[in-house]
Amino acid sequence: ELRNRAKYQKYFCEEIFYKQFEQTNTKIQYIDNKNINSPFSDFTIEKILPNIYWIASYRPRSHTDTIDFHAAIWQLKNDSIVLLDTLINAKNKHIPNFFYDKTTHTLYYSVCDNNTHCSIYSAKFNNGNFTDIMRLPETINAPNSNNTQPCLATINNTQYLFFTSNRKGGKGGYDIWYSVKDSNDYSMAINIGNTINSIGNEVTPFYSENDSALFFSSDWYENYGGYDIFFS
Repeated sequence: ELRNRAKYQKYFCEEIFYKQFEQTNTKIQYIDNKNINSPFSDFTIEKILPNIYWIASYRPRSHTDTIDFHAAIWQLKNDSIVLLDTLINAKNKHIPNFFYDKTTHTLYYSVCDNNTHCSIYSAKFNNGNFTDIMRLPETINAPNSNNTQPCLATINNTQYLFFTSNRKGGKGGYDIWYSVKDSNDYSMAINIGNTINSIGNEVTPFYSENDSALFFSSDWYENYGGYDIFFS
């Protein structure tokens, strides 16, 4: 297996060497807003209302929080940014990523113990308040594994919860899995398969309903180093 891995990585390096000279029309623009891009690590951002954004960030939660930072979800409204409800941002827990379903007003988010063990939770959001906070069942949160980076998508009138996990039965390290959601029930998670999952790590799934495509990051396929973005 190690020999095959080295063979593929050598091939990827050779292919990328030539691709770096190709011209593309892609433009990346930096968001010059200190409330969004802070001096710390900033992750997920999602527009909730026309003037409200939620941001997952690894910034201090208070002026006295100067040593042991914990990732949390923040709310940016106009030019003011505040910590989201403490029911979501539990003390001494990392909340590194989330997905908000505007149709059902449901927040899906990860709760991690020092980034070593993560579980996926959900909560209803109505009139500025969070209710019905629950840890998703073991069909999603498999024991003795990390389960994180949820994304809910509707495909052909069926709801699928995509997420990342390093549970047993995967193709590599972290794989992308999905569960069919029916009301408040979640089917047993299914590995999305080796068309996407490799012997490396596949993470951060996001399904674009406009493009009918699943976007994800991988450290295995032909890439420019580390984790690159792919779609299928």
